[in-house]
Amino acid sequence: MSIIPLTKEQINYLDDLIFEEGIYSYEELVKRIGGPRPPIRKAIRQLKGVVGFATCPQCKRDIVVTIFNRNQKFCCIEHKKKYFNTHRKKTKLTICKNCGKEFYQYSFRNNVYCSCSCAAEHREMVKREQKELKK
Repeated sequence: MSIIPLTKEQINYLDDLIFEEGIYSYEELVKRIGGPRPPIRKAIRQLKGVVGFATCPQCKRDIVVTIFNRNQKFCCIEHKKKYFNTHRKKTKLTICKNCGKEFYQYSFRNNVYCSCSCAAEHREMVKREQKELKK
């Protein structure tokens, strides 16, 4: 059983869908082209500007990654919102770098200070120490 490759018109249409209309969902592209999946996936990989495929963390669908959407992790804005709303409640215990106080923060953050005032205080302390070392 051999798989029929896409025609030039279908490849041009695929290129327009990805780069002109900004459709990056693999499922949507397959639906629009209307054909077997393997030749569509192969044609997508061969397009100039396509880096590869990624998986949406919310729905686990494939996303076409191009040079224009390299940092895109979600297939749509709704899935991005759902994902962060469900994962926002996960917190981690962190110790402030300045005062040593324990504080909770969201798991996707990397704060090292418990507050802005602690960060400013630490920054000033570092500046003072650097001035003393220069003398």
